[in-house]
Amino acid sequence: MGRHPSLASLEHDVIYSSYCLALQGEASAVDWAAFAPVDWETWKKRVQAEGVAPLLYHTLTRAGWPEGVPADVQAWLQAAFYTNTSRNLLLYKELARVLAALETAEIPALVLKGPVLAATVYEHIGLRPITDLDLLVPEAQLAAAIETTVRGLRYSPYGGPQWTAGVLQLLSPEANFFGGEHLPLRVELHWTLLGAEAGRYRPPAVWFWEHTETVALPEARVTLLQPAAHILYLAAHYVFRHRGAQERLIWLCDLRQLIECQSERWDWDELARNAQALGWSAAVQVALQDTQDRLGKVVPGGLLERLARDADPQAARLIARRADPHQTRTMRLWDRLSGIPWWPRLRLLAAALVPNPEFMHYRYRLRPAWLWPLGYAIRWLDVLREAMVTLRRVGMDRIGNIAFHNP
Repeated sequence: MGRHPSLASLEHDVIYSSYCLALQGEASAVDWAAFAPVDWETWKKRVQAEGVAPLLYHTLTRAGWPEGVPADVQAWLQAAFYTNTSRNLLLYKELARVLAALETAEIPALVLKGPVLAATVYEHIGLRPITDLDLLVPEAQLAAAIETTVRGLRYSPYGGPQWTAGVLQLLSPEANFFGGEHLPLRVELHWTLLGAEAGRYRPPAVWFWEHTETVALPEARVTLLQPAAHILYLAAHYVFRHRGAQERLIWLCDLRQLIECQSERWDWDELARNAQALGWSAAVQVALQDTQDRLGKVVPGGLLERLARDADPQAARLIARRADPHQTRTMRLWDRLSGIPWWPRLRLLAAALVPNPEFMHYRYRLRPAWLWPLGYAIRWLDVLREAMVTLRRVGMDRIGNIAFHNP
């Protein structure tokens, strides 16, 4: 994954700022000739990780390739665009197959993120990489949707078996499956839009079901979120789930493209009111600010200030903690559990400390297999080490705060 520099360090990260400027249409402001061969290798790796290689190819081709970009880099970007286009065409065939199976089972499905964004807000379906299929289904029909996906379409559960179904639904917004007839990919069946990482700011799924529309995608007609609801979800998903070490520039490009493509449909006052009603004012403000810092102005003046005024201070603190690159695994887990009542929280902690035997075999893979109980000792030592790191981190933060307030 790409890591975004902080705004303060952005101008000093020449590689990062080069492709941000290029995506703004300001490639001429970059001194491309100053890049050494090793810089170009780093540039390609980071562009690939950020998910923006096809979009950069399109942007630079349309504007005219600036002097200093080597021919092999141009060819690499071109290959990324055509490879992604081919993959996405196959992915839409698989999406149609999955949706047809769910429709036969009379299970409504709402398509999220990549597939609808690539086909509706970008100029070409090959400009936006799609890594998986995200589908929202009614929670009451989740079991039937899983049955249809696993048995009917022969997908397999994806990821470790640490959590039971009940615990998983408290912690995560989706169940993951891997398979595919047209190409191998992951399908994520969501019953809600955000998991425990959003704390008490998990959204009511019913509100989003009430703000949908239908469009024709390649191979199928689908239900998707209306633009205003989609931008709220994309902003909250980016901030609560990925901002910091896991973020990718393509997610900010999604926000920019959605805003620019649907500009005639925006009622910014209504969007701000809905963000406040969902408890997402802070998340939307941060996501839009990050988009503007890296990709140029996208929203009218005064909106970011209004969202900041409407923001719940507790949500703002949660967002700041989650973006802290020094946050330990214990801190991240505690933030995820903070929005869950105490009894389910204790269940989750117990499941983390004493996972079931199936998970222990999967996670530690001790040989011979009968040694699997030793995995608990390994896990508890790791927990102890992590606790010590966390206590040291918390202590250093408190010392720093005391020194700041008492110079």
